[in-house]
Amino acid sequence: MLRHSLQQKLLQKLSPQQIQLMKLLQLPTTELEVRIKEELEANPALEEGQDQEEWDEELSDATDEEASEAMDDFDFDEYLDDETPDYRLSAQNHGADIEDKTVPFSGGATFFERLRDQLGLLDVATDIHELAEHIIGNLDEAGYLRRDLESIVNDLAFTEGIVVERLQLEDALEVIQRLDPAGVGARDLKECLLLQLRRKFETDSGSKLVRRISQRLGIEILEHHFEAFSKKHYGRIQKKLDIDEEGLKDALDEITQLNPKPGNSGAESSRGSAVQIVPDFLLAIEDNELRLQLNQRNAPELRISPMYKEMMETYSSGAKTNSQQKDAVTTTQDPVLILAGAGSGKTQVIIKRIAYLIRKKQVPPQQILAVTFTNKAAEEMRERLKGTLSGKQIGVHLSTFHALGVNMLRKSIHHLGYSPNFIIYDKNDQLSAIK
Repeated sequence: MLRHSLQQKLLQKLSPQQIQLMKLLQLPTTELEVRIKEELEANPALEEGQDQEEWDEELSDATDEEASEAMDDFDFDEYLDDETPDYRLSAQNHGADIEDKTVPFSGGATFFERLRDQLGLLDVATDIHELAEHIIGNLDEAGYLRRDLESIVNDLAFTEGIVVERLQLEDALEVIQRLDPAGVGARDLKECLLLQLRRKFETDSGSKLVRRISQRLGIEILEHHFEAFSKKHYGRIQKKLDIDEEGLKDALDEITQLNPKPGNSGAESSRGSAVQIVPDFLLAIEDNELRLQLNQRNAPELRISPMYKEMMETYSSGAKTNSQQKDAVTTTQDPVLILAGAGSGKTQVIIKRIAYLIRKKQVPPQQILAVTFTNKAAEEMRERLKGTLSGKQIGVHLSTFHALGVNMLRKSIHHLGYSPNFIIYDKNDQLSAIK
């Protein structure tokens, strides 16, 4: 039994250009800049910079307009007595195509500067204060003290000439560990987590009893069962502490909320206080209206390579020739040497030169010789010449160098006493004959 049905489907297919455009629109400004640089390196037809003709026109127009406006608006009397404040003369009268080149920077103190500022607010002895500043200089970006205290004692003795005891250095380290963020000055991960959890347990005295119990269990786990915790042997910890699974889970939640790298917890970086900000969009107020525009200050101006543009124009123009090509076609009195690269229209010039000799100079086709290197190029020239002259090319000798040499040998080798029916062996034929 036959059944007929009618279905309607709506399909939307995206071209490769549309897909590439969608991917580029999703890129942030910094990634777009990297993508453009990669494309400039990979694509020889793409260059950075503005077209020279457009730049010359804009420069000449701008120079003429500025010169004329300056002569019309200049009045020497206005500069004799000018008490107008500067803020009244400021105006945002630049065009939409003029980019703002100012670069925003973030402010703030670095991680080490914040530690020194906190240290200056503490009431500690002068010698402990100096040792604490030295320890701050030995911290890494994560806030850890990776060097042992004995090495720091030796450094102070040999480089600074200061003899200190290890106990004094431990007192200074204890002062550092009281600073914010919690965990700074720790010598390993275990000590870092313990410092943070103990600080939280001391400051959260008003928290619920359940949470304080979880914090106390977390301290117990870190202090006495850290190896089992790092290897995730939770069953062993639960058995040692005699707690249920829910209590262990609450204690682990308290530990996992801690920061293993307290030095990187703030927005400030130890590399410097001025961090460059690259916005994706710019918001400006113009004529009491908000104007949102895409940030393109880091994206370079792109242009098509003049060489490739000329190459494409040569392919697309067909019959059109430039002045140099015209000279190569029409010069017939003296020998002509032409040096040209790939895609510059050499074949087209040769075809037009042959057509010019036959049509304008009335040169018989039998007296014209055109040679090339490959059979493919010779065949292409024959087809183009046939399309250009419409049959008048009959008699033009167009072949490869090798074919021309073989033809000359077959016609004249009898003068040497050889038969014209010879065979030319290549290397493979020679090896086959020997074998």
